[in-house]
Amino acid sequence: MPHPDEIPGRALEIVADQIGRLLPRLLGTPPPSTPEFTITDSLSVWKLSSDRIGDSSDVLLRLAVATERWHHQIEVEGRPEVFARSAPDPDHDPTSWRVREVTRSPVVAKLDAAIDRINAEVPEDELVRLLEAPAYALRALWLIGSQDQSRVLVVDAANRLGDLFEMGLQSESEFLDQLGRVTPVVGIELEDEGRPQTPDT
Repeated sequence: MPHPDEIPGRALEIVADQIGRLLPRLLGTPPPSTPEFTITDSLSVWKLSSDRIGDSSDVLLRLAVATERWHHQIEVEGRPEVFARSAPDPDHDPTSWRVREVTRSPVVAKLDAAIDRINAEVPEDELVRLLEAPAYALRALWLIGSQDQSRVLVVDAANRLGDLFEMGLQSESEFLDQLGRVTPVVGIELEDEGRPQTPDT
């Protein structure tokens, strides 16, 4: 069965504590009550830039870049409806882990269903990560096998990439070939510090 990258147990405890304090504000729950919630999955987040697609390499391990952030799937009262993003400080001390975002989104249920699907369909002990390609509004589960061969299951993407949803689990070369046929979105994204940056940098 697929497994994620390992996150320190102490870090996950700290993240859960921070989420518990943020959820009432997000959900409008009167204090001091906190909704019952569970972190069901935690995946490392990797980014695929559009300017890397079409390179001579068709190996995702060479193209995708670690964001140093983690995506946490959260069930509230038994329903998958919230996700959080966390990140450690540069020293990766588990006690330095901080929640950067908590969001209520329909993507959570889509990702939950995709995780259930790979758990049912992939008996191999493969590594699973969350792959994001901002220029295509794309999120996917990225499976890495024992020989570093990758497969991808698209979870969410721009409407013009609808064909990717129908392909199910696909090889990295098939996935990259499909993306290479689509013109990426061009825009400017502002970092927290206010410096302009393209969505793919």
